Amino acid sequence: MELFISQQLYILFFSIITGVIIGIINEPFRFLRYMGFNGKAEVIVQDIVFMILAAFVTFFFALCYNKGDVRFFMLAGELGGFVVFRLTVGRLSGKLFYVMAFVLAKISAVFKRCFMLIVTIMCKAGDLILVKIPLFKKTDKTPCKSRKIYCIIIKNVSNFNRKIFKR
Repeated sequence: MELFISQQLYILFFSIITGVIIGIINEPFRFLRYMGFNGKAEVIVQDIVFMILAAFVTFFFALCYNKGDVRFFMLAGELGGFVVFRLTVGRLSGKLFYVMAFVLAKISAVFKRCFMLIVTIMCKAGDLILVKIPLFKKTDKTPCKSRKIYCIIIKNVSNFNRKIFKR
């Protein structure tokens, strides 16, 4: 199918815009890598998902604007748009992602400390509650004839029970 020069320039312009869209699709994956999801398996999965998304975008672009024909200048335009996006907006977003990852790591550390403090307080409160209930008294460990066997005296409300266990 023959294309006029104006149609080819039109397709080239939209292929550059498509490359920018593919660059925008790549940004969440870059952010995930800045956040620490950069293990070997995670990167492979992220790359496969990105390639599938980029292939769909390219396919639908070729289907809509060139009736399914893929031409070299379309792919070159997409690559050019992606590179231009990456060298301009991508550099700024990379610096922003670094700052955001640093801030989110600090915030998560604060939440982790608060969570650990709450859990510690709840455990101590639970220990205090269990001490007040007569069925759950602290046990006395007395050594028996052998070093590895202890006799535990569990103090119940009415009687004493002896249980033997190995260390």
